[in-house]
Amino acid sequence: MIQNYEKFNDFTREKQEITMALAQKFEENPTALYYSPVELRAQLSIGNLDQWQDFLNLEPVRSYIKAQMGFHAQIAQRKAFHSLEREAIGGDVQAARQINELSGILANADQNRIIVLHQIERSNQHGDE
Repeated sequence: MIQNYEKFNDFTREKQEITMALAQKFEENPTALYYSPVELRAQLSIGNLDQWQDFLNLEPVRSYIKAQMGFHAQIAQRKAFHSLEREAIGGDVQAARQINELSGILANADQNRIIVLHQIERSNQHGDE
């Protein structure tokens, strides 16, 4: 994630080593995505507050966090849908209604489009005037 960052080579050798060590610890710990710089320092026992703040502000780290959070959100949605499905099968009418609402929202997600119509006047090409 970090080695391909265009500005990584501009870092001092020491900062490169620290950044790589932080990145390794960050990737090894799945809950690190949810930690603040203070929590990262305390939980991962590496780096100081400034180093973690700098690390979290790096573009590839922000992109990584965003991608991982999106991935986790998709998993949570599937699990919630599955849980509702089990409840609906068990006779829970409210769960069935929620599934129906979610299904409608998901189905309509691609259908909410705005269509813009333009009228183009044609000139009289036949000389009928």
